[in-house]
Amino acid sequence: MPPLQAAEEADLGAFAELLDSERLAPNLHRAYGELGGTAQYPPAGVDHLFAELVDLHGGVPDCRA
Repeated sequence: MPPLQAAEEADLGAFAELLDSERLAPNLHRAYGELGGTAQYPPAGVDHLFAELVDLHGGVPDCRA
């Protein structure tokens, strides 16, 4: 299952209301690479990771930095 699909289907339970839950998609990319090796899951580019983050969030997240 691709990282974005896993993030979309994940039941976050009590953590669903936490801020920045859309960061799950990029974090899963990293976890897949660490667990499966970069040959099977090559590192994704920042543009790809941000696009998945935006997709999961439903739009560009507000920046409060």
